Amino acid sequence: MKLYFPNLNTLRFLAAMLVMVHHIELFKEMFGLPNIFHNHSIQLMSKIGVTLFFVLSGFLITYLLLLEQNTYETIDIKAFYMRRILRIWPLYYLIIMLAFFIFPQLSFMHMPGHDLSHWLIKFLFFIFFMPNVIHALGAGLAYGTQTWSIGAEEQFYIIWPWLMRLKKNKLALVLGVIFIYVLFKYLFAYFYNTHQIIAYLHRIWYLFPIDNMAIGGLFAVIYVNQYQKIIRFLEHKILQTTVWSAVIVLLISGKSLGFFHHQIYALLFGVLVYNLAVNKQSVVQFKIKIFDYLGKISYGLYMYHSIFIVLSIKVLKHLNFENTTAIYILSLASTILISILSYEFFEKRFIAKKMKYSHEKISSD
Repeated sequence: MKLYFPNLNTLRFLAAMLVMVHHIELFKEMFGLPNIFHNHSIQLMSKIGVTLFFVLSGFLITYLLLLEQNTYETIDIKAFYMRRILRIWPLYYLIIMLAFFIFPQLSFMHMPGHDLSHWLIKFLFFIFFMPNVIHALGAGLAYGTQTWSIGAEEQFYIIWPWLMRLKKNKLALVLGVIFIYVLFKYLFAYFYNTHQIIAYLHRIWYLFPIDNMAIGGLFAVIYVNQYQKIIRFLEHKILQTTVWSAVIVLLISGKSLGFFHHQIYALLFGVLVYNLAVNKQSVVQFKIKIFDYLGKISYGLYMYHSIFIVLSIKVLKHLNFENTTAIYILSLASTILISILSYEFFEKRFIAKKMKYSHEKISSD
């Protein structure tokens, strides 16, 4: 079975770009510049960009865990954790240290509406990978807000390999996780106004979207276990074309899909991820090497982009050249440049160490 999915790197890059466009417009509004932040499509971009990241993560992690279990009849959970630590923690903690200790000392980096009140409480939540929890409670962090999704993924990684190793029926597992998540989401929403604690739990649950990652995992289970009837349905060109068209139309329209908004988008993305990853007859193929590389550095794009959007806006304001096109070009170019440098000279050092914790036949995670 495949271990490397170049199409998915391009998809990662596109997801990062959706988030970045949303945040450019957000920061333009924050700094009093003309913007289209309240446009429905712009409002939707960040949400579905992150949902796409979650589906991708769920698919890839579940696929690799299934492959490991099928090959070696077990899952080495310690090695799994070490691989995740070496890939995620270095850049995560770099951003956190900058956000807490460096940027607050630089007046040029001040972001309106953000301060470090309740500093120690915030710091502890971020250090222990619970930024989604503190974010749900209304306490953000300048240049660190985007890490809420990294916290959610890390929480998913803590429990997922154990569930995968202990539960034999993987299809029942992923469907069960999705059902339980949606059930509690409904209960928290239904009783939202009955007590403040329920309201807080609802917000926290919303920012722990394990269902999106389980939906990605569902498509990995379908492929690895070779559910042929479902596979034929997923790979049908009419379905692929319909899903691509639906995603594009929904994004352009900025259409909200109600209570099941994220679950519906996750299922649509799951179809796209599945076909891009494993279907040789996928109606869409991303074969441009530059996008493949940009996908490899997408973690950096996601983590650094807020810093360089703000820097770009402030530099251009200082030069009295507050042009939207210039903001986009400078923000994108500077974020890509720092992400390349970070990947090549910082992140790669830790990525190389992952090989020590990878099976010889299963190493592309």
